[in-house]
Amino acid sequence: AHVWYSLLIRPKSANEIWCLVDENQKKQYWNDIETFQIESNDFLYSEDANVIDWDVARTFPTKYEDIYQLQQIRNMLRRILKLFLWNHPKGYFQGLNDIVSIIIMVLLDNVTKQQVNIIIVDGLSENELNNIEATTYAFLDSIYRSLSVNIIGIEKDIHAIGLLNNFIELLKVMNSKAIDINQQFLKQQT
Repeated sequence: AHVWYSLLIRPKSANEIWCLVDENQKKQYWNDIETFQIESNDFLYSEDANVIDWDVARTFPTKYEDIYQLQQIRNMLRRILKLFLWNHPKGYFQGLNDIVSIIIMVLLDNVTKQQVNIIIVDGLSENELNNIEATTYAFLDSIYRSLSVNIIGIEKDIHAIGLLNNFIELLKVMNSKAIDINQQFLKQQT
């Protein structure tokens, strides 16, 4: 209920995103990663798992290209996307990696209080990176749930453009980098 309420009022800063996730949700995230063996492709449809691997390999947010060369950040993105696919088998779509990479960058910037670079990311503790990962997943899951339609117990696919537009509008309020990101997405659309 707290997550739904927070999304309805639309966070005005990255700090408010941190409030969306409590310690139990973070523990549940890591428990799900281990329980469902998210780091292996055995549990997923191989085609979907391969698409995620391809998407992660070609994720390079503007001004953060070097950060996504770091294996720890790529692994973070891959785990988030694979758990999302596990929990929402019809919810993954091409471009979701870009949305998730933006959430990660907003939270990294918020933790470090500056635009991050490789040196800064390497200096973050495992606990800080784990918190960013679990919070990113919870935020993504909340956005998905708020935009999906549940009819007679059957979750319908959400429209990818609707999610993207909603997310960009939210980022515009949260962080000035959203303008650059919006322009990047528009370029990719054409």
